[in-house]
This record gives sequence, structure tokens and C-alpha cells, in this order.
Amino acid sequence: MNGRQLPDRFETPGELVCIVRDDDQAGSMLMRAVAGRVVRSMRRCDDGVMAALEAAAVQVGASVRLDALDAPGPAPATPASPAPERFLVSIRPEDRERFDETIHPARSRWVGETEAVPGIRAVCGQFVFPMDFHAVWPYTSLQSRG
Repeated sequence: MNGRQLPDRFETPGELVCIVRDDDQAGSMLMRAVAGRVVRSMRRCDDGVMAALEAAAVQVGASVRLDALDAPGPAPATPASPAPERFLVSIRPEDRERFDETIHPARSRWVGETEAVPGIRAVCGQFVFPMDFHAVWPYTSLQSRG
């Protein structure tokens, strides 16, 4: 990463939050975006997207779109075909097109924006409300998504 220390938590309000799916060569494309200073923060989603969001939104929070988090995902992993890694990244809005071009052909999905208030807020249509993912985790389809 050219000596650049990349934070694994959100640091600046007003950035876009994306989930990047690391298929085959996508990891090298994501590292290219990091080296090009397009990515502002990056966290692996080893324990799932929800856990990554919660860990990243400590000092600077995020509003996330529930419909984007619950979007249809790939088929489940099998022993012969492990699930692709996922990364939670933040980028400046003005870098979105450059980010998409840099990581192509990797798949990314915009899920929300960072904001000054720590924690996570869920956006559902026109409604925004504080979200305690621990309270709803067992009742959503999100727990099985990585």
C-alpha cells in the first residue's frame, strides 16, 4: 500500500460507504484504489457486514440503507467454492466515479454515508432511526450475509 496506513474506522463525515466484493482479481484492484488514495478507510467483513459496520462507526457514524444491505447476494459458499471476501470502504463523493473505474471488474454496492454522530442509523425510505443491530440480528436475513 505504498506505506500508507489506512484506517479501519470511519474518520470523516460525508463520505460514501460501500461494500466491495473481492472476486478473483478484485482484491488487487481494491489495493490499487487504496494506493491511489481513493479509499479513505477499509475494513474486512470477516464477521459479516453488520459487525464491520458497527466496528467502523465508533467515532464517526453512518446512515445505512437497509434495502442495500439486504440486497440479493451470491450463492452460498461450498467447500469447492469459498465465499468471496467482502470489504467495507469509505470514499469521498467526488471520488465515486474514479473508485468504480479503479476497482472494475470488482462489484461494489453503495450502502450509505458517514456522519458526525457515532453509531449506525438505519434508513428505510424517508425514515431514519438509530439501529441496535444486536437487537434485530436474529430476526433478519442479514445475519447469513457476509
